[in-house]
Amino acid sequence: MGLIRFEYRKLWNKISMTVLIAFLIFSTLHTFIYLNLQWRTLDGNGNVWEGLRAYRILKEVSKDVEGIMDEQYFGRLIKDYNASAEKEYLDPNGEHRGFLGTGGMTKYMFPNYCINYAYYGPYMTNGNDKIGLDYEFLSSENSFYDQYREAIKEDKITNNAYGGLFPYSDSQISKLEDKIQEIKTPFTVEYYQGIANMLNWYAIQFPYFLVAIVFTLAGVYAKDSECGVDEMMLASKKGRQKDFKAKWISGNCFAATVYFIFVGVLLLEHGGIASLHGWNASAQTFWYDCIYNITVGTGTLLQFLGGMLGSLVIANLTMLFSAVIRNGKVSILAVLAILYALRRFYSPYGLKKIFSPLYFGDSFVVKDGIFIGEVLVPCMVLVFVLSLFYIIVFRLGIRISAKKYHEEDR
Repeated sequence: MGLIRFEYRKLWNKISMTVLIAFLIFSTLHTFIYLNLQWRTLDGNGNVWEGLRAYRILKEVSKDVEGIMDEQYFGRLIKDYNASAEKEYLDPNGEHRGFLGTGGMTKYMFPNYCINYAYYGPYMTNGNDKIGLDYEFLSSENSFYDQYREAIKEDKITNNAYGGLFPYSDSQISKLEDKIQEIKTPFTVEYYQGIANMLNWYAIQFPYFLVAIVFTLAGVYAKDSECGVDEMMLASKKGRQKDFKAKWISGNCFAATVYFIFVGVLLLEHGGIASLHGWNASAQTFWYDCIYNITVGTGTLLQFLGGMLGSLVIANLTMLFSAVIRNGKVSILAVLAILYALRRFYSPYGLKKIFSPLYFGDSFVVKDGIFIGEVLVPCMVLVFVLSLFYIIVFRLGIRISAKKYHEEDR
């Protein structure tokens, strides 16, 4: 343990601290500047509020739409919405027809978008034309949830046809229908805009975080780095093996630590701006096509877990290149080229992206499953298995490189 702690402390050097601080400054500025400049909300009187205070107003007025989405809720929601100033302001043919598509917010987003998904299914988008409530299926609770389940089914089949790994068989569609029927209703509606912002910013900033990981770990096994390999380490085979293992463990610990710092900063920033209220909302009110009975809070944690696994995979890939190339600068260029290729040429659409660690923190790990034979396996399970496989392969590569260090330096 002493050697691991020693190697872990070496990773907190001037380069890693500079990279990490620069990334966190970028993350914070990106969050506060963008949220303050573009987003705005409607209050209960139809007035528009801009800047960071808009979120506090939105959270306060959203108490009116929180609750259990049952038949009584639908009746109350329709009555309130039809009499509201928001409905007039959000007229899709009116002066403000682009409000919701350009950073505008309203308390009716939380229930109404979910309801509109039941009608539009795979063609659902944000906008003033997707927030109305003139639907016959809202006449009863059962008719709404029947319509909702049909929308999820159509969505999954359509998306699989365009971006799935294999076409669904009839028996798989039948099992998918059974899974959709198991979705618990009625849904719980809560304000969750702070969580939505946080996950959006997380998705945007995650690739940049991986770049930071590459810069901080590329010198772990390099000969041109203060935290890398020196002649004393190579002097004995036993000492070299122990130190290579300690470096690998400390590198993974370092990657996990900085990932928790990254996520922690996002939690503090977005919790402070728009609050993290909404953890108990049904996942289907946020990820409309989610087929699992979880809350928004559970889904958020699963997404963060997937991102951590992706970070560890990239950390191990970086350490492998460091051990093979033995030059920190060249290792950085090599791994960044791989990340660029994965981002540039690997499709981010459909479930084919499940093989790329760049997308392990994407929302599909929360809401989707992939058929292996006749078994519908949650994507989170597959991401965990793939991460373990990648890390084991990269670890074996590092061990082989350690032996070559000995053979070439004898």
